[in-house]
Amino acid sequence: MDVRRTSADERNAVLGLYAHASALQRSKGQVEWPAIDTALVEQEIEEGRQWHLRIDGALACVWVVAYEDPLIWGDMEADPSVFLHRIATAPEFRGRRLVGEVVAWAIDHARDLGRTHLRLDTVGHNEALIRLYTSHGFTFLGPKHLDDVRDLPGHYADGPCLRFEQVVPMMRSMDEVPEDGTKGLSTNPSSPRA
Repeated sequence: MDVRRTSADERNAVLGLYAHASALQRSKGQVEWPAIDTALVEQEIEEGRQWHLRIDGALACVWVVAYEDPLIWGDMEADPSVFLHRIATAPEFRGRRLVGEVVAWAIDHARDLGRTHLRLDTVGHNEALIRLYTSHGFTFLGPKHLDDVRDLPGHYADGPCLRFEQVVPMMRSMDEVPEDGTKGLSTNPSSPRA
């Protein structure tokens, strides 16, 4: 597995994964992501906030990080946090527990930046996602009604916002450090885990 920042030439592949994720949400009757704007993904790539995981060279999972999120987290946003958004897994890699890999990477990323919390949210009551996120160490904070969703993607108007958080342990345990002494999944120099 290789985690790295997404480059501009990978934009269309990322947009394709988001389209697959929206189709899956639709097929399950869940709150569906709106079409993800190409310009937004380009901006996230340019800012170095769009990430992906590859397995044997194939794009397996994508996500976005943010370092502030006041519209969703309000006063809680004051805690130095890494916020995960739009985790999407390629259809051929579903069921391989890649969300756990993303969470492990994000904990390391947050720790490396001196951030104390890892947070994420989803829209609409989805028991499967609640179980998934809590199984990866998140505390479910319950539904929150967002008073003003005008500056958020359209699907935030479609249901309650479910928020999850976990405190980032500031020290790595010895079982988290590979035998070669590196910090994680990748030896790619563009990855913060290198």
